[in-house]
Amino acid sequence: MEDLIFSNSQNGRTYGGELAAAFRISKFFKCDFACSFLKTDLSGKHVGGFPEHQASIRGEFHLTKTVELNTWLRYVNQYSTTYLLSGDSNYQIDRYLTMDLQLTWSITPKIELSLAGRNLFGGSHVEFVQESFSQPTEIEKSFYGKLTCKF
Repeated sequence: MEDLIFSNSQNGRTYGGELAAAFRISKFFKCDFACSFLKTDLSGKHVGGFPEHQASIRGEFHLTKTVELNTWLRYVNQYSTTYLLSGDSNYQIDRYLTMDLQLTWSITPKIELSLAGRNLFGGSHVEFVQESFSQPTEIEKSFYGKLTCKF
């Protein structure tokens, strides 16, 4: 069995930027937009990676005084990252596009009921890989309800 030695033996450069904007279109609709670019040029024995392109759009719709619909559309491009449990220490994370929805009803000022769906496009996808000692974090489609009582 080979010993695992953790060290920061990488060097390199990164550059990029993010553009984010929020718009209140009307008292019923608010929109948030974000788009980022990150270029990495790293060297070393085990080189991790990061997505080069990411984008998201969030929408907040006030359908009535007591009902709100929130949407979140996200895109992340394909990239590879370090994963010591794979044969060549690399793990490919596929690009994904997904959407979350949440409908919230404020029954009273202190009681809210929410229904939500996460990762609604397609099946499951990997979002994160830790370098070692764990399995890749895979996000599946899910639905849930939530009752909030404020004191």
